[in-house]
Amino acid sequence: MTNRTTKPRRRARSAPDGFKTVAAAAGDPARSSLYRLIKLGRLPAHLWRGQFVIADADLAKLNAVTPLTVATDTADAEVRRRD
Repeated sequence: MTNRTTKPRRRARSAPDGFKTVAAAAGDPARSSLYRLIKLGRLPAHLWRGQFVIADADLAKLNAVTPLTVATDTADAEVRRRD
């Protein structure tokens, strides 16, 4: 007769290959920010086994540093000075 003092542990659910869960992806963007982007439709996510998963390619696009587009040409811009 064995006396078990600990409950058997459940295996953690891991995301499929090429995807990360929101909890695993959170870091630089906070978890709440990721959920907000998903809700607004700016970050595509899939519901997999009760968890939101995000494709690695979509995370790379989110974390990529992209230059801002300039509305006007800077060579034609007037410089205003206070005299």
